[in-house]
This record gives sequence, C-alpha cells and structure tokens, in this order.
Amino acid sequence: MPTTAGPSWVAWAKLGGHTWPDNYHPVLCHLLDVAAVARRLWELALRPRVRDRVVTQLGIPPSDAASLVAFWVGAHDLGKLSPGFQDRGTAKTASLRARFEADGYQFHRYERHHGEVSTATLPGLLAGAGPWPRLDRGFAEQLSVAVGGHHGVYYTGWKKYEELLDASAADTRWRSARGEVLAELARVTGADRAPVPRPTAEAGAALTALAGLTAVADWVGSDPESFPPVGSPQVATAGLDAAEYYRRALDRADAALDRLGWLRRADYDPGPVPFAGLFAAVLAGRPPRPLQDAVARAAAAATGPAIYVVEAPMGEGKTEAAWYVADCWVRAGGQGVYVALPT
Repeated sequence: MPTTAGPSWVAWAKLGGHTWPDNYHPVLCHLLDVAAVARRLWELALRPRVRDRVVTQLGIPPSDAASLVAFWVGAHDLGKLSPGFQDRGTAKTASLRARFEADGYQFHRYERHHGEVSTATLPGLLAGAGPWPRLDRGFAEQLSVAVGGHHGVYYTGWKKYEELLDASAADTRWRSARGEVLAELARVTGADRAPVPRPTAEAGAALTALAGLTAVADWVGSDPESFPPVGSPQVATAGLDAAEYYRRALDRADAALDRLGWLRRADYDPGPVPFAGLFAAVLAGRPPRPLQDAVARAAAAATGPAIYVVEAPMGEGKTEAAWYVADCWVRAGGQGVYVALPT
C-alpha cells in the first residue's frame, strides 16, 4: 500500500555511515541545496560579462536565467533515483528497499554510476512534457551531458544505457519518480515560469561554463556542515515543505559562499592600473622592461578573451607580465584567474 511521502523525501542522496531512515539526506533536498548554491553563484559570484555571454548563447532572458540555471544544475543528481543507487545491498538500506517495494518499485541487477543515469534519463524528461521549459532533444542531450558530468566524467555511452532503461519494465516506476522529483524541482526554483530557450550555435561554450558551475555547486552543496542531513523516520513518512526548504537552502548557500570568500565576486574596478603602479614594490623605481611594456599595451587594447604567448629569456619579467594581463582581464570584467604550473 503506498505511503504518504513520495520519492522526493523517501529516496536518499546522502547516507554516509548511517542506516535509513535514522539519518539521511533526501534526494530532493540535495537537488535543492545544489540549485540554491548555483543560483547564488550566478547572482553574486559570476561577473555580468560572463552572465551576458551565457544567456546570449543559451537564448534565455536574463530575468529567467537564475531560475533556469538553478533548475538545470539542481537536476545533476536525478540519477540517484535508481534501484542500483538506492539499494546498497546491506542492512543500511534494507528498510528502504522494503519501503520502495511496498510502493510498487522493482529492483534489478544492472546499474551505472548515478552521473551516467542522470545523463541518460534527463534528455527524455527535459524534451518531454512537464512543468519546465520543453527543450529541443539535441539541446537536452547536450545539457544533460554537461550537468551529468559533475564528477569529472562526461558519459559517452549513455545512449545504450538509455535504451536498456527504456526496454526494462522494472524501470517504469523509477522513471515516473524521476519525473515527479524533476517537476517539484522546476516548481520550487521557478523554472516552470521560464520561456523555452533558443540556443545559438555557440551554446556549447555556455554549456561548458554550466558544467563547471555544476561541479562547483555540487562540491559546496555537498558539505554536511553547510547543508546538514534532514532525513528522519518522520520525514520518510510525512515529507517536508519543499518551498520552505529551498528558502532555507538559499540562506545556507549565502553563508557557505561567504565563508569561502566567494560572495561579491561580481564586483570589480574597471579602471586599468599602470604596470609600474601594480608592481611598484618589484620594480623599486626602475621602469618596466620593454617586454613588459609591450605586453601591457596589448592587454590594455584587448576588448575580449585573448591568448598571449610570451617567449623571452629568464629574468625579462614574464611572470609579472602574465599577472598584469590577468589583472587587466579581471578589471575588464573577466571571471578570475587560474594558475597552472608545470609541476
């Protein structure tokens, strides 16, 4: 006989060493945690210049971008709603399996990593009917690869797994559960009110940015100190108020990002600083070297993303030149700096 709480609250996303339902984090709660972090990163950490490029490439109105980004990124772990993930085959999940089976779910042997399950099952949902902007099938597949690869692996053989899922009668109830959870995620994040995206030919670049945002948001949203587990026998029976949980998750996201020093990163000083002013302590009154002058002129003239290749003997000031280019990029509204050393 079906129980009161639906799969949003019964299924777990985080269990640790605990036994269900004594202490667990419901799957919808984790999706909303990560959605909240993604929204706050979009609103408070990404520069306007970056946001403008993404919304243009994805063909979405700026006013709806935060809700859509939260929804898409939040859907990253929808694949955890699968029999192979939910049942660990141990005493920790024995009661959970019995609960699911009582509600008509079947369990089977085949399974993949939950990221691959997300990648395989999201396209059909996002391209189908539901309280979310219905995507073109090709774009839905690309988006699913981006968010499904949040553990660093972009799944290329997922279509075969999708065919296996579609052919399995045992997966029918799980497909319905994934659609139910995705619908709740869309409603709570506000994506249900957004228009259908019209991606451009450059959408791949925006999806690459979305993949990175998903990985970071999932990392922050998986910290149990910032987002403690809320699952209990009571939650497994009665569920929670999803909208209220999301409001609290947004507050927790603000606190987590503040501790990490990532808030207000969208602010920047657009005024260029002369090379000698930035490296006054290094130059100690000496003028910049000719190489540094040349790089500074090129950086000041740049109007968009660029690649600089600097070759010179040791001692000519290449490191300072590189940091000056980075400073110009950040002051012009670019999104941060990554330093990759040979070691």
